[in-house]
Amino acid sequence: GGALTIEAGVIVKLRYEPGGCCYTSAYLKVLGALTANGTAAQPIYFTSDRDDSIGGDSNGDGIATAPAAGDWSGIRFEPNATGSMSYVVIRYGGGSTYNGPSYSALDIGTGSAQPVLGAGIQITNNITGVAVSGPTTNVSISGATFARNTIGIALNGGSAAIIGNTFTNNGTGVQAAAGTGGSITGNTFTTTTGQTAMSLNAGYLGTQSGNTSTGTGINAINIPSGTAITGNANWGQVGIPYVVNSGSLTVNAGATLTIQPGVIVKFQYAPGGCCYTSAYLRVQGALVANGTAAQPIYFTSVRDDSLGGDSNGDGSATAAAAGDWSGIRFDSGATGS
Repeated sequence: GGALTIEAGVIVKLRYEPGGCCYTSAYLKVLGALTANGTAAQPIYFTSDRDDSIGGDSNGDGIATAPAAGDWSGIRFEPNATGSMSYVVIRYGGGSTYNGPSYSALDIGTGSAQPVLGAGIQITNNITGVAVSGPTTNVSISGATFARNTIGIALNGGSAAIIGNTFTNNGTGVQAAAGTGGSITGNTFTTTTGQTAMSLNAGYLGTQSGNTSTGTGINAINIPSGTAITGNANWGQVGIPYVVNSGSLTVNAGATLTIQPGVIVKFQYAPGGCCYTSAYLRVQGALVANGTAAQPIYFTSVRDDSLGGDSNGDGSATAAAAGDWSGIRFDSGATGS
């Protein structure tokens, strides 16, 4: 297959297209190999042609336009593609709203052939920063910076070791779909109002530990409503609450949810009315939640700010009360401890 090597200090701009039937967003599709290794002094840039801050006015319109997330589609590693990236800045792409493929800024679907993601990667100002897909894709993402993306990392398939990254002012730092796996370990999240550290489908089978989240947003792990655990899930993150949204979280027959000591699980408050459903945990398989005297496990309301902070983002406007959520139900045949 073909190979493209991009040298340190090079700037690559992808053409912005205004949308409509006659325009297609620009993208880079890798079927062979892409090697883009910059240095700390000479990073490689992938950005919009409307980004005049790097390489000048490349679209020749002066200051008439400014770059924005989604100006171009992204860099896509297709199945069996290879390569390496380090000291790379990728911005203003990812999931274009115009004609063309809806890639993330860095879209990895390689299967068993993995690109090597090294040091110094900055993913900023994109719609989706990095997406992982494909049942056998297994990539390591460590030491990278994610800032001002709608979604920092979207784990849509396969697995990823997400280790020691910095997430700042992303709409959602890490989002994971059911059936995906890997680990989310030692990352730092900083949120502002309306932002969430993580959103993990209940069917995510990876582990979480050693992460921190601060700021004025939702410093929590969001568990979307109506999701189910179908395999063996392990909740081990201490210091960042898990928030179960309205409706059921079900541990299916044959599945197990293990909750580690010190974990806080909060359940969404439902204000009542025809459009709201109280949150609850329904166990048809097994629930194992064994804390310790020093590290008990808590199941409580999302309005309970005394544990894990303000997980519903309303400051002190509300207080927890009996009946905020429904309960934990062990169905016939369920087990656990």
